[in-house]
Amino acid sequence: LISGQTFANDDIFVGSHSGTEGTVTEHVYDEEIITATYTNIMTQNTTEMDIEPGTVSEAVYQMGNYYKDNNPTLEHWEQLVALKLAGHKLKTAAWNLDSWDKDDIDTMSPATSYAGRILGLLALDEDPTNYGGRNLTQELLNKQQPSNGSFGGSVNNTIWAMIALDEARVDYDKTKAIEYLKAEQKPDGGFALSGTVGDPDITGEALMALSRCI
Repeated sequence: LISGQTFANDDIFVGSHSGTEGTVTEHVYDEEIITATYTNIMTQNTTEMDIEPGTVSEAVYQMGNYYKDNNPTLEHWEQLVALKLAGHKLKTAAWNLDSWDKDDIDTMSPATSYAGRILGLLALDEDPTNYGGRNLTQELLNKQQPSNGSFGGSVNNTIWAMIALDEARVDYDKTKAIEYLKAEQKPDGGFALSGTVGDPDITGEALMALSRCI
Protein backbone atom coordinates (compact mmCIF):
# COMPACT_ATOMS: atom_id res chain seq x y z
CA LEU A 1 0.00 0.00 0.00
CA ILE A 2 1.31 3.42 -0.92
CA SER A 3 0.50 6.56 1.05
CA GLY A 4 -2.85 5.20 2.12
CA GLN A 5 -3.85 4.55 -1.49
CA THR A 6 -5.11 0.98 -1.41
CA PHE A 7 -5.29 -1.30 -4.39
CA ALA A 8 -8.81 -1.92 -3.28
CA ASN A 9 -12.31 -2.50 -4.53
CA ASP A 10 -13.91 -0.15 -7.00
CA ASP A 11 -15.56 1.95 -4.31
CA ILE A 12 -12.35 3.11 -2.61
CA PHE A 13 -10.42 5.98 -4.15
CA VAL A 14 -8.37 8.99 -3.21
CA GLY A 15 -10.14 12.32 -3.59
CA SER A 16 -13.47 12.93 -5.25
CA HIS A 17 -15.35 10.26 -7.14
CA SER A 18 -18.77 9.05 -8.19
CA GLY A 19 -20.12 5.69 -9.26
CA THR A 20 -17.86 2.77 -10.16
CA GLU A 21 -16.16 4.49 -13.05
CA GLY A 22 -15.17 8.10 -13.34
CA THR A 23 -12.42 10.51 -12.49
CA VAL A 24 -10.15 10.59 -9.47
CA THR A 25 -8.62 13.91 -8.50
CA GLU A 26 -5.78 13.92 -5.99
CA HIS A 27 -4.00 17.03 -4.70
CA VAL A 28 -0.29 16.47 -4.19
CA TYR A 29 2.80 18.62 -3.89
CA ASP A 30 1.07 21.97 -3.30
CA GLU A 31 -0.72 23.10 -6.45
CA GLU A 32 -0.10 20.06 -8.64
CA ILE A 33 -3.19 18.01 -9.45
CA ILE A 34 -3.27 14.56 -10.97
CA THR A 35 -6.40 13.41 -12.76
CA ALA A 36 -6.66 9.82 -13.95
CA THR A 37 -9.44 7.65 -15.28
CA TYR A 38 -10.04 4.58 -13.15
CA THR A 39 -11.87 1.32 -13.08
CA ASN A 40 -10.09 -0.67 -10.39
CA ILE A 41 -6.82 0.57 -8.90
CA MET A 42 -5.47 -2.96 -8.73
CA THR A 43 -5.84 -3.48 -12.48
CA GLN A 44 -4.77 -0.01 -13.58
CA ASN A 45 -1.58 -0.26 -15.63
CA THR A 46 0.51 2.88 -15.81
CA THR A 47 2.42 1.53 -18.79
CA GLU A 48 -0.80 1.73 -20.79
CA MET A 49 -1.44 5.35 -19.79
CA ASP A 50 0.03 8.48 -21.34
CA ILE A 51 2.60 9.76 -18.84
CA GLU A 52 3.26 13.47 -19.06
CA PRO A 53 6.86 14.53 -18.35
CA GLY A 54 7.31 16.21 -14.99
CA THR A 55 4.16 14.74 -13.43
CA VAL A 56 3.88 12.58 -10.34
CA SER A 57 2.86 9.70 -12.59
CA GLU A 58 6.24 9.93 -14.30
CA ALA A 59 8.05 10.12 -10.95
CA VAL A 60 6.23 7.03 -9.66
CA TYR A 61 7.02 5.02 -12.76
CA GLN A 62 10.66 6.08 -12.66
CA MET A 63 10.86 4.87 -9.06
CA GLY A 64 9.69 1.49 -10.27
CA ASN A 65 12.39 1.51 -12.92
CA TYR A 66 14.97 2.39 -10.27
CA TYR A 67 13.78 -0.60 -8.29
CA LYS A 68 14.07 -2.81 -11.36
CA ASP A 69 17.64 -1.70 -12.01
CA ASN A 70 18.88 -1.85 -8.42
CA ASN A 71 16.81 -4.44 -6.56
CA PRO A 72 15.06 -6.80 -8.99
CA THR A 73 14.81 -9.62 -6.42
CA LEU A 74 11.47 -9.13 -4.67
CA GLU A 75 11.38 -10.64 -1.20
CA HIS A 76 8.25 -9.15 0.38
CA TRP A 77 4.61 -8.88 -0.60
CA GLU A 78 4.72 -5.11 0.03
CA GLN A 79 7.19 -4.79 -2.85
CA LEU A 80 4.86 -6.65 -5.19
CA VAL A 81 1.93 -4.44 -4.25
CA ALA A 82 3.88 -1.18 -4.62
CA LEU A 83 5.28 -2.12 -8.03
CA LYS A 84 1.90 -3.33 -9.22
CA LEU A 85 0.41 0.03 -8.23
CA ALA A 86 3.23 1.77 -10.10
CA GLY A 87 2.12 -0.02 -13.26
CA HIS A 88 4.89 -2.59 -13.61
CA LYS A 89 4.27 -6.06 -14.98
CA LEU A 90 5.88 -8.39 -12.47
CA LYS A 91 5.86 -11.66 -14.39
CA THR A 92 8.68 -10.75 -16.71
CA ALA A 93 12.36 -11.64 -16.85
CA ALA A 94 13.16 -8.29 -15.21
CA TRP A 95 12.01 -9.51 -11.79
CA ASN A 96 13.13 -12.38 -9.57
CA LEU A 97 10.09 -13.72 -7.71
CA ASP A 98 11.67 -16.87 -6.30
CA SER A 99 11.79 -15.83 -2.66
CA TRP A 100 8.87 -13.52 -1.89
CA ASP A 101 6.75 -16.43 -0.64
CA LYS A 102 9.53 -18.56 0.83
CA ASP A 103 8.11 -18.53 4.36
CA ASP A 104 5.73 -21.39 5.09
CA ILE A 105 2.14 -20.64 6.03
CA ASP A 106 0.09 -23.12 8.00
CA THR A 107 -3.02 -22.99 10.14
CA MET A 108 -0.94 -21.78 13.08
CA SER A 109 0.32 -18.74 11.16
CA PRO A 110 -1.19 -15.40 12.17
CA ALA A 111 -3.77 -13.63 10.03
CA THR A 112 -1.16 -11.04 9.03
CA SER A 113 0.89 -13.76 7.30
CA TYR A 114 -2.15 -14.98 5.40
CA ALA A 115 -3.12 -11.43 4.43
CA GLY A 116 0.33 -10.64 3.08
CA ARG A 117 0.41 -13.80 1.00
CA ILE A 118 -3.07 -13.13 -0.40
CA LEU A 119 -2.24 -9.52 -1.29
CA GLY A 120 1.01 -10.60 -2.93
CA LEU A 121 -0.77 -13.22 -5.02
CA LEU A 122 -3.37 -10.68 -6.11
CA ALA A 123 -0.59 -8.30 -7.14
CA LEU A 124 0.73 -11.11 -9.33
CA ASP A 125 -2.74 -11.70 -10.78
CA GLU A 126 -2.77 -15.14 -9.18
CA ASP A 127 -5.65 -16.87 -7.43
CA PRO A 128 -5.33 -17.07 -3.62
CA THR A 129 -8.12 -19.65 -3.55
CA ASN A 130 -5.85 -22.11 -5.38
CA TYR A 131 -2.37 -21.66 -3.95
CA GLY A 132 -0.66 -25.01 -4.29
CA GLY A 133 -4.09 -26.59 -3.99
CA ARG A 134 -4.96 -24.54 -0.89
CA ASN A 135 -7.67 -21.93 -0.48
CA LEU A 136 -5.85 -19.25 1.50
CA THR A 137 -8.89 -17.01 1.72
CA GLN A 138 -10.92 -19.79 3.34
CA GLU A 139 -8.08 -20.56 5.74
CA LEU A 140 -8.00 -16.88 6.69
CA LEU A 141 -11.78 -16.83 7.07
CA ASN A 142 -11.51 -19.72 9.51
CA LYS A 143 -9.49 -17.49 11.83
CA GLN A 144 -12.33 -15.03 12.46
CA GLN A 145 -13.57 -15.43 16.02
CA PRO A 146 -17.37 -15.82 16.30
CA SER A 147 -17.32 -14.25 19.75
CA ASN A 148 -15.87 -10.84 18.92
CA GLY A 149 -15.27 -10.73 15.16
CA SER A 150 -11.49 -10.44 15.44
CA PHE A 151 -9.01 -12.61 13.56
CA GLY A 152 -7.04 -13.41 16.70
CA GLY A 153 -3.90 -11.95 18.21
CA SER A 154 -3.12 -8.24 18.05
CA VAL A 155 -5.40 -5.74 16.35
CA ASN A 156 -3.23 -5.63 13.22
CA ASN A 157 -4.28 -9.21 12.44
CA THR A 158 -7.89 -8.09 12.05
CA ILE A 159 -6.87 -4.95 10.16
CA TRP A 160 -4.90 -6.82 7.50
CA ALA A 161 -7.38 -9.70 7.32
CA MET A 162 -10.11 -7.18 6.45
CA ILE A 163 -7.94 -5.50 3.83
CA ALA A 164 -6.96 -8.80 2.20
CA LEU A 165 -10.45 -10.31 2.20
CA ASP A 166 -11.97 -7.12 0.86
CA GLU A 167 -9.35 -7.01 -1.89
CA ALA A 168 -10.04 -10.65 -2.74
CA ARG A 169 -13.79 -9.85 -2.70
CA VAL A 170 -14.50 -12.56 -0.14
CA ASP A 171 -17.43 -12.32 2.25
CA TYR A 172 -16.78 -12.43 5.99
CA ASP A 173 -18.55 -11.14 9.09
CA LYS A 174 -17.64 -7.54 8.39
CA THR A 175 -20.09 -6.13 10.92
CA LYS A 176 -18.42 -7.96 13.80
CA ALA A 177 -14.94 -7.14 12.52
CA ILE A 178 -15.84 -3.45 12.39
CA GLU A 179 -17.29 -3.55 15.88
CA TYR A 180 -14.11 -5.18 17.12
CA LEU A 181 -11.93 -2.46 15.56
CA LYS A 182 -14.15 0.30 16.90
CA ALA A 183 -13.78 -1.15 20.39
CA GLU A 184 -9.99 -1.17 19.97
CA GLN A 185 -9.81 2.55 19.14
CA LYS A 186 -7.79 4.51 21.70
CA PRO A 187 -9.09 7.58 23.58
CA ASP A 188 -7.00 9.84 21.32
CA GLY A 189 -8.69 8.41 18.22
CA GLY A 190 -5.77 6.28 17.11
CA PHE A 191 -4.95 2.57 17.16
CA ALA A 192 -1.99 0.70 18.62
CA LEU A 193 -0.83 -2.82 19.35
CA SER A 194 -0.75 -2.03 23.07
CA GLY A 195 -1.16 0.77 25.57
CA THR A 196 -3.63 3.65 25.58
CA VAL A 197 -1.96 5.99 23.05
CA GLY A 198 -2.42 5.64 19.31
CA ASP A 199 0.48 4.64 17.04
CA PRO A 200 0.65 6.41 13.64
CA ASP A 201 1.50 3.26 11.68
CA ILE A 202 -1.24 1.08 13.16
CA THR A 203 -3.69 3.98 12.97
CA GLY A 204 -2.98 4.35 9.26
CA GLU A 205 -3.50 0.64 8.72
CA ALA A 206 -6.81 0.75 10.60
CA LEU A 207 -7.87 3.71 8.50
CA MET A 208 -7.23 1.73 5.33
CA ALA A 209 -9.35 -1.15 6.64
CA LEU A 210 -12.23 0.95 7.90
CA SER A 211 -12.36 3.59 5.16
CA ARG A 212 -13.79 1.09 2.67
CA CYS A 213 -16.57 0.28 5.13
CA ILE A 214 -18.03 3.79 5.16
